[in-house]
Amino acid sequence: MSFLALILDHWAISLIAFAALFEVSRIIYRLTFHPLAGFPGPKLAGATRFYAIYYDMFLAGHLVKRVALLHEQYGPVVRIMPDELHIKDLDSYYKTYKVGTEFNKDGGYYANPLVKLSLLCILETNEAKKRKDSFNPFFSKAAVRRVEFLCHAKLTQFLNLLQKAAKESTVVDISRAFRCLTADVIMDYAYQKDFGALSSKDFKCDLIDAFDDLTTTGMVGTYFRRTFDVADRVANMLPKSVLAKISPPMLTVVEFQENCRSNIQHLKQNPRSSTSSIPSIFDLLLTPDENKGRSVPPDEALTAEAVLVLAAGMDTTANALRVGTWHVLSDQRVYRKLKEELRNAIPRRDQMVDSAVLENLPYLVPLPLSLARVGVRWADEFH
Repeated sequence: MSFLALILDHWAISLIAFAALFEVSRIIYRLTFHPLAGFPGPKLAGATRFYAIYYDMFLAGHLVKRVALLHEQYGPVVRIMPDELHIKDLDSYYKTYKVGTEFNKDGGYYANPLVKLSLLCILETNEAKKRKDSFNPFFSKAAVRRVEFLCHAKLTQFLNLLQKAAKESTVVDISRAFRCLTADVIMDYAYQKDFGALSSKDFKCDLIDAFDDLTTTGMVGTYFRRTFDVADRVANMLPKSVLAKISPPMLTVVEFQENCRSNIQHLKQNPRSSTSSIPSIFDLLLTPDENKGRSVPPDEALTAEAVLVLAAGMDTTANALRVGTWHVLSDQRVYRKLKEELRNAIPRRDQMVDSAVLENLPYLVPLPLSLARVGVRWADEFH
């Protein structure tokens, strides 16, 4: 019997054998000839992504804790996956992420379909810089100060809700509350549109909850990119009635994307001057400086930027507020000193002062300004 006939007669066994041979060969390559083979780390982590998958997916995100232990064992630079290093050493970090770095982003890691074509997913450094430079005027200190009144309005609404909860002895999930605050501020600043998260009963906003529910799905996408991409394409092809039954959180995000596209179309049809006192982030992106090699991103990219602006700004800021507030309230010395300083600077409870005033307060300076104001008002209600 010929070798070919043997394979055809036992095709299933042959397929398994070839798959096993391929996997063994890939492991050998990863541990010996791969560009990262010389970096320290567990051999299993260098051989297969299942090392990281085990800690992230089966141990509920414990990879970050495991990485800290790996640094103690292996040093400042550790190989945690076949194609990935984790860097703790600042010198190595700044060499990798410095301005003008020669390194581009990894396509597999930055290919989230929800923010596809956004700044986050532009892999080439030069192209990413062009998009980033388009955002810079929007996030300058002067630009933010021009619209402080928007932040003050949302902050006043937020503090009034806390005061009402205190009078009614209602327990508030402060993590949810801070996320509603930051989401409203971000979307008001980016779009000049009322997002309405603070108006949600008990700070339960459907879109914020949808982002939470999709976090686990996103973890699957990190390690099983192709499967995740196929599932995303199928989800976008399904009628909303079907998607509502299969994945209500995905439907909520899809509807948010549609709303973003509608807002972008409205801005295109009713352009405002980029020199307006409060231009939206999309006013600027829709009127790029062509002399600097910038162009108007496609609608899909602009929609992705809207999702990215919300996702990137909401949780990061809310977590800082939550953790900082806890520490302020947990240390009576810090609380009393901060409260005394702010009482002198803000004599009336309903008063909102400019950040320029708060930045000159000697004890407050190291603390996020909104955190201090919220923390003290929150403490007043419950102490």
